[in-house]
Amino acid sequence: MVVLSVGLETSPEVIALAEKLGVPLDQNRFAKVSSFAPVTTETPGIFA
Repeated sequence: MVVLSVGLETSPEVIALAEKLGVPLDQNRFAKVSSFAPVTTETPGIFA
């Protein structure tokens, strides 16, 4: 069996937008979310 995967990387434009909107990012540069609410960010009204 062979498994091919494409790596994901957050673009610089998305990082800049997150900074403008005040959405904190995790160590992998994805929106920081809670494990109990995986689509809710720390910024009210903004969902991942």
